[in-house]
Amino acid sequence: MGAPVAAQAGQLRVINKTREPIAEIQVSHGRDWGPGQLEGRPIRFGEDRLLRWVSDGKHKIRLINQRREECVIDGIDFEDGKVLTVTDRVLTLCE
Repeated sequence: MGAPVAAQAGQLRVINKTREPIAEIQVSHGRDWGPGQLEGRPIRFGEDRLLRWVSDGKHKIRLINQRREECVIDGIDFEDGKVLTVTDRVLTLCE
């Protein structure tokens, strides 16, 4: 038998096209939320940020605005080259 293969890390580019900055993003790792991905640097309108070091596959992400309102989106695919453009319409799909 060969050595176990570690899960590959994926990336996701998040582009903010909403009227409000995204203050924080967290990615689910099973039942729990991982640490904040933005390190205190909000994503303003028209800006983007590359989220890294998340295992390939589909995950939930939690977007938090500056008023601490949350938007949870399920089924986001972390794979190199993937892009999530967050629009006001996307935010209406929040759980």
